[in-house]
Amino acid sequence: MPRIPYTVTGFHNISNPMSMLNENYGPLPFVASNELSVFSILDTGTGTVKSYVFDPSDLDGEVALFDEFSLAN
Repeated sequence: MPRIPYTVTGFHNISNPMSMLNENYGPLPFVASNELSVFSILDTGTGTVKSYVFDPSDLDGEVALFDEFSLAN
């Protein structure tokens, strides 16, 4: 399959993704990994979105909250 060229527009780390735990930054609100999985849950009662990350290769591993925000005013 041929590679499709694209222009980088603000995603300066796309060729060198950061891990969730990066010593140069605080907790990051995104995950750039081919080894971790992410899912989000919308609590319709509170209007809160919580995003979690886990390692699917470790079935006994923990699921970690890595981002949370409110849609309500």
